Amino acid sequence: MGVTRMTIDDRRRNQRRQVLKLARVVTSSTTGFDCTVRNESDNGALLEISASVRIPDYFDLSIGDAPARRCRVVWRKAYQTGVEFDEGPAGEAPNTPT
Repeated sequence: MGVTRMTIDDRRRNQRRQVLKLARVVTSSTTGFDCTVRNESDNGALLEISASVRIPDYFDLSIGDAPARRCRVVWRKAYQTGVEFDEGPAGEAPNTPT
């Protein structure tokens, strides 16, 4: 009677691609900080950040020259943060239930 354990990769809608990209977390019109994208998919990404920086639950993420995307934090662990790309445009309030 084996027990099958579902991994995070099994639950993802899209397979993540390993990357190494510089990005910027934008928390308001005047503040933000740099981070590194370690993997990404169409729906989310893994960010490496400084442990001293607290990422808010929702923020905009600029990766290279691409338009900023709205992100929602899914999990946090030391220097890494997993995010899901939100449906709404960057700079707008997140799509959260009321």
